[in-house]
Amino acid sequence: MLQIKRMPVGQIGTNCYLLEDTDAKLCAVIDPGDQPEDIDREIRKAGLTLTMILITHGHFDHVLGVPGLLEKWPGIPVYVHEKEVNWAGAGDQYMLLAPVEGIHTVKEGDTIPFGGATIQVLHTPGHSPGSVTYRVSLPITGVLNGVHPWSIEHPTLYTLTVQLIRPGSAGLPV
Repeated sequence: MLQIKRMPVGQIGTNCYLLEDTDAKLCAVIDPGDQPEDIDREIRKAGLTLTMILITHGHFDHVLGVPGLLEKWPGIPVYVHEKEVNWAGAGDQYMLLAPVEGIHTVKEGDTIPFGGATIQVLHTPGHSPGSVTYRVSLPITGVLNGVHPWSIEHPTLYTLTVQLIRPGSAGLPV
């Protein structure tokens, strides 16, 4: 089962998300903006293994926790758009991820396997030139709304898309 946990981190309470595949006991961290010790503690408390870090954009409040998590989980990949990495090590250091071990650059249309799910990369520039959105899709089998069993005589893939909805959007209260 997939679930998403929100963890506000850092001095300004930036949202960090833990994408958890509780069946496979895997975790992906999205935007670890700070407090890597607290993020690591949550992952281990749930009995999960961190398999990747996903960065939506390189601003400091979304990436400060990356080096600390890599110390605790060496060798895991860090997925980020190439425009969000400070490859030259100069310029605006607070608005780009510093180069770290395990960087895998992503672009529109890339897919990343995660447990039984697939994460699709959508390039959504605006907040920053390399901002991305991660869409999580997984195959579904079983019962629809607890009533009708699905008959899969011919292999068919059903996809559920999990999207984050922010307070204040779609009529939700802030």
